[in-house]
Amino acid sequence: MKPRAIISTGGAMIALMLVFALVLALVLLPRLVLAQGAPSSHVLWASGSSFKGIWPVMRNGIVDAGFKNRLRVRYQAGQGAEASTRVLERWKKERNPPQGLLLAAAPYALRARIEQTLQTRAQLGTIPAVVLIGADTGSASQPRFVRAIVGIDAFATGVKAGKYALAQSARQGWGLGRAPTLCLRTRNDDPARARLCRGVAAGLGERTAMLTLAHKQRAGAINLKRLRRYLDKNPETPLIWLDDGAYTQEVLEVVKERSATSELKPLPLAVFGLARSQKVALETEPQRIAFIVDLRPFEQGRRAVALVREDLRTGRTGRSTGAAQVVSISARILRPQDLQDILHLIGRTR
Repeated sequence: MKPRAIISTGGAMIALMLVFALVLALVLLPRLVLAQGAPSSHVLWASGSSFKGIWPVMRNGIVDAGFKNRLRVRYQAGQGAEASTRVLERWKKERNPPQGLLLAAAPYALRARIEQTLQTRAQLGTIPAVVLIGADTGSASQPRFVRAIVGIDAFATGVKAGKYALAQSARQGWGLGRAPTLCLRTRNDDPARARLCRGVAAGLGERTAMLTLAHKQRAGAINLKRLRRYLDKNPETPLIWLDDGAYTQEVLEVVKERSATSELKPLPLAVFGLARSQKVALETEPQRIAFIVDLRPFEQGRRAVALVREDLRTGRTGRSTGAAQVVSISARILRPQDLQDILHLIGRTR
């Protein structure tokens, strides 16, 4: 009888252990599946220009998509190439490098440095998914070793805006065709700004003057004296194009000065990019804005994160050879009446 008791006890122990293992598996399996589907430990580094123009909204899109995909986002802001340079330098020294990098594409000279850094890292082993954000997707020259390039086609966007202005000119009384329009460039280190202006000229089907307002002595400032001198010499200018919505208020002040000291009709302003600083003008003087071209930075940020997330989900590393995937977001034309409906979104998701 005793041996039977021992066998019975041993069988019970084995059965108990099997039940415990089954319960443990049922508890842990969902967590393991969840961890594989949405890795909360993944880190995404991003860089962008200082918080002006479209960049605060770009950051919001990145953070929003990162949160929804359980990616921890570290965002670095700075003037010009400063932000992306800091990220690249930190990446070289980091013991626990990020799984993805989103790097600002401007200024253009930064692209060579990105390519050189990625080439060096690729020789040492795998590289993370690297995506250029805020890029000119229509440029023929793009850096190698990047996973993807996200942005707008500057020339095509200019063409779209030019064609729209031409179609609206007679109805709005802009009088296009009498004299060249004026396209303002607030940066001289990014060829995309020139391509934007050339696109405008192509869309209008006529010559468009380009004027660079970038201030040599003060980074991030514009030289409004140049604009005043140009308008004094070319009083018949029918329309001004502004490449960066962050400077809308400053340009409008010059236009108002001109109208106050002459009998000339106030110049309408067509702006590329929504910015928080435009809210005052849109609320108080919407008639001075001809239209705004929404470059959709929130969507640009979201799409960039989605590309990195896809790489992490499939276990794919950053590309070391081959052409980068190009994701070109289509810009939207917003009329003054459209803008009144989205004032509360400007600076957040628009």
